[in-house]
Amino acid sequence: MKSRAIRKIAALVIIAALAVTMAFALAACNEGGGGLGSGDIAILVPSADHGWTGAILSNANAWAEEINAEGKYSARVITATGDDAQKSQIEDIAANKNYKAVVILPYSNAVESSMKILASSGIPFIMVDRIIDSVTEDAVATVKGDNYQIGYITGERFVEKGLVAGDKVLIIPGDNSTVPLTRNEGFYAALAKHGITEDNTTFEQLPSTNWSRDTGKQNFIDFVNGQADFADYDFIFTHDSELSMGIFEALNESGIDDAKKSAFYAPAADGQKVVLASSSGLDEAYSVLRGEKYQDIYGKLADFFDVTYPPEMIATALDLMVEYLDNGSVANDAIVVEVDAVDKTNVDEFKGFK
Repeated sequence: MKSRAIRKIAALVIIAALAVTMAFALAACNEGGGGLGSGDIAILVPSADHGWTGAILSNANAWAEEINAEGKYSARVITATGDDAQKSQIEDIAANKNYKAVVILPYSNAVESSMKILASSGIPFIMVDRIIDSVTEDAVATVKGDNYQIGYITGERFVEKGLVAGDKVLIIPGDNSTVPLTRNEGFYAALAKHGITEDNTTFEQLPSTNWSRDTGKQNFIDFVNGQADFADYDFIFTHDSELSMGIFEALNESGIDDAKKSAFYAPAADGQKVVLASSSGLDEAYSVLRGEKYQDIYGKLADFFDVTYPPEMIATALDLMVEYLDNGSVANDAIVVEVDAVDKTNVDEFKGFK
């Protein structure tokens, strides 16, 4: 009896030890890839830190809800609040293989090393908007707006509205990813066609805004307050609708002296007034063009326009991934979404995002 009791106690100890081990294993899993859930398609996107990423998130959530309701594939939207968070998500999925496929809008180029890990894991992925060049050949496909054309259209319109060699141009960028770099590339190319280059024209680019309206507004205020000849910068290329709205806010508030505002609005010696460009399609920007907001400021500008950059591109990428899961290939592995200039003459033809 005694030996049987000892064996029983020993068995219970072993079972308890196994239970503890399993509990720790489960805890470790939840802290890693398991914490990201599992399914067929992981949709990795930045959190809604400004209007366009908010619209991306809304479109991703709507698509995931629809695909989950259909039942053939399961999808989950996973957001990140910064580079490090998204890098962790990418590496967790690569290590745990808890998703069959990934559609990702990279937070920035800082996630490049993690994207290389994903590429080497064998998990198929599609990149949206911010394309990491070093892993493009490993991707199932890439989907992006025509950033080059955004810059090119802006440059051509600036010339149409009076920009000539010797003028001063202010650029308020998004971040340091391929998106602003490509927009600037198209912008400079358009101007070069008309003999306007960095050798004969002043181009001032403010610090990165990380697509933040508040940062863009403050950078603009600091520039105006600290630059003696700021009023000579009659052509302003902002990389996003949020950034242009930050300028409207700055001009509507008290951070800039009224005398400086008057100098900013006043025509230059050649009669040139301010031309303000933006892109992405924020409905708030469209509301200015529709005559609903900031009309006292808008009326003092020579021109304000916005170039589209549809956030629905995330749904296009997700449809492509379903095509790949269905067929093992896609018909088009490099989609570039066309863009259009929107101004007061055609704004009613476009629907902005909120």
